[in-house]
Amino acid sequence: MAAIASFAEAQTPTFFARADYAGGLAYAMVLADFNGDGILDIACVDGGQPQVLLGKGDGTFSPGPSSSGLGPSNINLTAGDLNGDGKVDLVLSDGTGSVQIGFGNGDGTFQPGPVLTDLGAYSITIADVNEDGLPDILLSSPSGLLVFLNQGSGAFGSYNTLLSGSTVYATVVGDVNGDGIADIVAGTGKGAQVLLGTGGGSFQNGQALHLQNAAGSMILADVNGDGKLDLAVTAGAPVLCPSWTKVSVLLGNGDGTFSAHANVSIPEGAYGVQVGDINGDGRPDLVILQNSAYPVSVAFNLGGGTFARPISYPAASLAGGFGIGPLRKPGLTDIVVAGYFLCPFVSVLLNEGKGTFEDGIRIPMSTPPGPFAAADFNDDGLTDLAVLTSTGVSIYQNSGKGYGPFTVVGTYTLTSPSFIVTADFNKDGHPDLAVSLSGGGIAILLGQGNGQFAAPVTLSSGAVSMIALGDFNEDGNVDIVATSNQIFFGKGDGTFAAPQPLLAGTFFTNNTLAWLTPVYGNLKNNRYLDLAVLAKSYAYDHFYTLINNGKGAFHLGAVNGDYELAPAELAVADFNGDGLPDLLLSGGVYEYVMLGNGDGTFKYGTPVVSTLSGSNIMTGDFNGDGKADFAATTGGNIGVTLGNGDGTFQNPFFVGTDPGTGFLQYVELEKTPTGRQFGFVTSTGDGIDISLQLTK
Repeated sequence: MAAIASFAEAQTPTFFARADYAGGLAYAMVLADFNGDGILDIACVDGGQPQVLLGKGDGTFSPGPSSSGLGPSNINLTAGDLNGDGKVDLVLSDGTGSVQIGFGNGDGTFQPGPVLTDLGAYSITIADVNEDGLPDILLSSPSGLLVFLNQGSGAFGSYNTLLSGSTVYATVVGDVNGDGIADIVAGTGKGAQVLLGTGGGSFQNGQALHLQNAAGSMILADVNGDGKLDLAVTAGAPVLCPSWTKVSVLLGNGDGTFSAHANVSIPEGAYGVQVGDINGDGRPDLVILQNSAYPVSVAFNLGGGTFARPISYPAASLAGGFGIGPLRKPGLTDIVVAGYFLCPFVSVLLNEGKGTFEDGIRIPMSTPPGPFAAADFNDDGLTDLAVLTSTGVSIYQNSGKGYGPFTVVGTYTLTSPSFIVTADFNKDGHPDLAVSLSGGGIAILLGQGNGQFAAPVTLSSGAVSMIALGDFNEDGNVDIVATSNQIFFGKGDGTFAAPQPLLAGTFFTNNTLAWLTPVYGNLKNNRYLDLAVLAKSYAYDHFYTLINNGKGAFHLGAVNGDYELAPAELAVADFNGDGLPDLLLSGGVYEYVMLGNGDGTFKYGTPVVSTLSGSNIMTGDFNGDGKADFAATTGGNIGVTLGNGDGTFQNPFFVGTDPGTGFLQYVELEKTPTGRQFGFVTSTGDGIDISLQLTK
């Protein structure tokens, strides 16, 4: 997992939202204090060396140092002090035939220890099973439960096999019959088997538990407060059994047997469970990993071993592992989720108390929203939203503080809306709306200053995917440019002149205009507002500049060459502080900065590996240092990349959102007597997310 770089506290803004950390495809993760500072850290494996994020004690993390020599393809791990030196060690498995011990150095790094032969470990458990005070290693494998007894100083002999010939997926250790000797519950393909300890590392078969399916994740805890260990069990990540749609809770009888008691329904499929007091009421709750875009849920303990309906939270989806624990000192029980497959992030959900988590503000919507415009539509000093839907535009009025709540105060029907912008077209001091229509036309909605708009008036045009605004002929009125290769000159009264070709000639006959951005600045030693555009020719996107001759007439700028990564979007800012506008192009894994030469041409800057296939890029100064930054959505979060002011950038940090992120803006949400409140606003698969900025 490639972790993010650390930043100075004064430079990195923080947001009221879940924090995500970029990483590899985390197969598994564990929480422990790896550098001895009393703060929980995160260790993940992604098929290679373990990667560590060091906790700062406030719920945030910075990348730890690297380790090497710990096996080539690790997919599982757990942590414990195996050699008694007071430093946390790791046990790692490649899942096929090798288990590697990594002895902790006490600084977040590990040195290679013994390699244990195994028969393909599904999971690893560390526990003292022979009462000698030394932690032993239990490996769940296709050939049974392999027990490696600790011989002291982290040395292990050959293994003993329990449940030989059975496939064991998971193991949990505890005293289930109250005799002071460690017992084992082993998850098998037929359910689970209780193994009662007889002392000295020996066990005898106890109760066989018949469950819905193979038990791949289990936890022992007293969930009903009777002093006896109970069992919560579900399918585990090694078997990924989506058909297991519940967490089964079995109450312990105190004699090594369990009685079926309750099932917590997880319709998406549950494959991991842990127990902790999430809402601070003294009762252990269930934290469940599930097969969902909202991969973690919490079922609160109602007492007596019964649980409320689970509440799901967004995090890194298709999670490969998770953990719970206090990440702040003193702190509540927080949740960490490691993404897997197409979501290479580690999500940190900070508990705000009473079982709620720091996760931004959401405006739920019944259908996925499109682009939106942000402005104060009712003159109350608060930012409202005009959000495109499949059938038109809805006005969400901010009825509280700068971050909501938001209520719908009007809807306007439009056919095939594709993009929306806002400006004062008729100079009455109230923001108006312009909406492009993919089937043809641009709808103008004049604001009345009370959150309401006049009936839409449509300007005739070709099919339009995107529009942009500016005073291109310097008459003091707002004009509209459109991807239909047209410019509409504003008259200053809310009406527009008949459209003119944006670029004369046949250039856009063979090149479809796909994206356009006004360039404020001296693009070619003139004072006029120019344009940067993306045009599609066949299957490739290229970028061009359109130079304003004055009076809103444009000509094609110097040829900038083909952009090798086929950019999908572009944005403009002065990234190197030379007073000239630069271009930021997004495509594939990279964002490219094209540094302006001042004559309408550009040179390649350093590619920025920033937001992992980010889209909806935008620029701004997010930390108040006077240097241009940029942000982009990445599917389930917002990647924020801070500029150094010389055309280079820091590594990004990530602000968590709901899944399905789309359109993105950085807006002023509220003006207060003590300052201005900013934040990111983004559309998601089920509404609008607001990530309120807490610091500059």
